[in-house]
Amino acid sequence: MLKYINEFFDEFGLSSTERVTLAIAYEKMREHGEAYDRLTRLVYEYEKDMKFLATVQFSEIEAIANLAGVHKETTLLLILICMTKKLKERLGKLTNGVALIK
Repeated sequence: MLKYINEFFDEFGLSSTERVTLAIAYEKMREHGEAYDRLTRLVYEYEKDMKFLATVQFSEIEAIANLAGVHKETTLLLILICMTKKLKERLGKLTNGVALIK
C-alpha cells in the first residue's frame, strides 16, 4: 500500500510537507497493529464493493485515528487515497485505459 501512496503523491504533486505529514501518519498506523488492521479492512471492503464507502461510519475512522494518534481528517484522507487504487483500476477498464484526468 505504501508504494501506491507514494505513486499517488507523485501523480498529484503533493508538496514535501504534505508528503511528510501523510507518511508519518501512515507509519503511525502501521506501528499500531489494530489501527492498521482496521485501515486495511476498510480498503479491502471497499475493493470488494465500492458501495461499501457509503456505509463507513465516521466513528470507525475516528477510532483508527485515536488508536494511531493521528488527526481524523488525516486518517480519512489516507483511507481515501488508498481506496483510489481500485477506483483507478475500474475507471481504466471503463475507459479502455484512456485517461480521464491529466
